[in-house]
Amino acid sequence: MVVSNSHLKYVFSLTIVLSIAVAVLWYQRVYAQPLAPDSFDPSIIGGNEVTITEQERRGLVQVGGGCSGVLLSNDSVLTAGHCISNHHNPTSVVVTANWGTSANRTRAARSIYKFADFNEVRGADLALVYLESPFQVFGAISGYNVQLNLAEPNSLLNTTVAAFGLGLNQLPDVGFGTWRTANLTISGTDGRIFHYPTNSNGQMIAPGDSGGPDFIGSKLTGIHSGVYSECADNSTPAACKATITRIHGGFSVSIPAMKSAIQAVRVTNWDSNRNTYWLDVFSDEINATRYGWSNQNDVNEVEWGLAFRAANEMCFNRGFIGGHFSGHVVLEHDLHGLVCGGPGAVWYDATQAEIQATGYGFLDTNLTHWAHANRAATALCEGFERGFVGGHFNGHQFNGRYGLICYSDGAQWFDVTRSEYSDLGYDILDVNLTHWAYAMRAANDFCVSKGFVGGYMNGHQLDGRFETVCQGNSSSSDSGLAATLAVDYTTGAPGSYFQVTGRGFTPNSQETLLANGVSLGSVQTDVDGSFTVVLSTYFADIGSYWLSTETPSAPLEIHLHMSSEVRPRSNHSQMELLLSADRAIHRLYMPVVQR
Repeated sequence: MVVSNSHLKYVFSLTIVLSIAVAVLWYQRVYAQPLAPDSFDPSIIGGNEVTITEQERRGLVQVGGGCSGVLLSNDSVLTAGHCISNHHNPTSVVVTANWGTSANRTRAARSIYKFADFNEVRGADLALVYLESPFQVFGAISGYNVQLNLAEPNSLLNTTVAAFGLGLNQLPDVGFGTWRTANLTISGTDGRIFHYPTNSNGQMIAPGDSGGPDFIGSKLTGIHSGVYSECADNSTPAACKATITRIHGGFSVSIPAMKSAIQAVRVTNWDSNRNTYWLDVFSDEINATRYGWSNQNDVNEVEWGLAFRAANEMCFNRGFIGGHFSGHVVLEHDLHGLVCGGPGAVWYDATQAEIQATGYGFLDTNLTHWAHANRAATALCEGFERGFVGGHFNGHQFNGRYGLICYSDGAQWFDVTRSEYSDLGYDILDVNLTHWAYAMRAANDFCVSKGFVGGYMNGHQLDGRFETVCQGNSSSSDSGLAATLAVDYTTGAPGSYFQVTGRGFTPNSQETLLANGVSLGSVQTDVDGSFTVVLSTYFADIGSYWLSTETPSAPLEIHLHMSSEVRPRSNHSQMELLLSADRAIHRLYMPVVQR
């Protein structure tokens, strides 16, 4: 539960509704989440049904079984960020349309860019979903494009939008899956969102409409995010969720406010299954992370802590673990080189004591030279004894913890001479007197010359040699991962049990399961290379836990928080592993957010 502006932000879903006037005992701003079997479904009524033809014309689709969404093109969908629980495993997200033949109605996601959740301050509640294959719209698998509203955000005030959603429409849980629409008038704009009250017919968005679109004519103007509501019993969050009595209004992410960032992401491409990926990004996307640098586009004039926070966010949003800028920038084309690390990389939140113990202690990434911080990061990552070649801090820090990215798969250490760098056009005498972007360009060009995707200097130097870590060698950076992990729930309260299933591993062998890079124990695979294990969180603390294996596999995140349900043990015959409090990480977002 997050407290903000004296109102409790409870987690609800959305639908087009007609609210019933009853006693007012509590007022709150309510944010949304997908309608799912384990989520809360408040009771509402309302809406005007949308024909199948209009659904196809508008590109209205269902996302993940519990949210609304809208096609931007035949193979891309825009929805609410909170509708996507694990963008690191995009193929688990299914998008469904009601039109066309049955064989043409369902598509799995190929990759996902998650700008943020409803409970983040780092960005808008949006997700861009790319599909494995395009939808057929009016008989064609290409050529469909929704026009984004390019107006100034403040110009939307007092204009009317046509809101669409497929959520609930009747007390208590009736109506989900039927598309409905209502006209709502924008009463206020606030940065990246706009607000609207219940209309004269009492209609309003509510559970299940999360991610649904707002149109002005044919122009996509907003994506539903949440509502303002009252409840009769505010004794606990759960009681309030169960006793909503009135919905006052709602709010959507403003497409005019986010149009530049959306377009900047749409023109990039990536594959989060690779252990390292290079892409060029644009300043509109950098600034959308809230770690951008406004009109100052040159990385050579930006402090490393700020730049690394922005880079890490853009990689993380794409489903990677983290990353860094390459130091290369083409200002006339607004291109910034970005290197992202996926499978084989681990995000770890280092403590102040751990950093001090390396001999390269510091208190603030914003006041520390990059080379000094990288020396501390190298010592920490190598000390984990998990085959990490090295790592770097990602610039995030909060409450004495510092975000650290460690690399293993596809990474290799080199001792590079000054003359080798000089041959590439870089004159480096002392890393402690060198700007991070210059050092990044030098390391990146050296690594590329050796057949890698990119790299960085780790801060160590001696007698004209500079230690360099190269990432993504040609033999592994383009290979997909055969091994996969799945879990029955991605969230739960401490004390929950999670059933973890692995597939695609070596048959009849021992496989080590890891949580945030630390071993939980070994499990035995069967003749098909599969295993199932029960994970107990009886002694675990709240926070995020990234599950992975010694054999490279896409990481899987579970999150423990007090407002979630306690997940009971569903299988008593499987082996049990214990998740303890010292495994938890609390995702760090500068300056104030803990996720």
